[in-house]
Amino acid sequence: KHSFYIIFLTLSTFLSAQDRFKISGTITDIDKKPVPGVNVVFMGTHIGSATDDKGYFEISAPVAPEYTVHISH
Repeated sequence: KHSFYIIFLTLSTFLSAQDRFKISGTITDIDKKPVPGVNVVFMGTHIGSATDDKGYFEISAPVAPEYTVHISH
């Protein structure tokens, strides 16, 4: 069974001595219910997070020209 996910992202960039940024958001199902345990990973890296019981995730990563986000459940 395939489910459709809606992801709301909040991108915030902050520069520090390490030049990092943060991506966060909430993953919900088609009925807008939070989906826990969804993996959100920057492809080609080991940087990622899993959603909590409210579907929320947050990832902090080094600044890069581009990341592709991979979502799996």
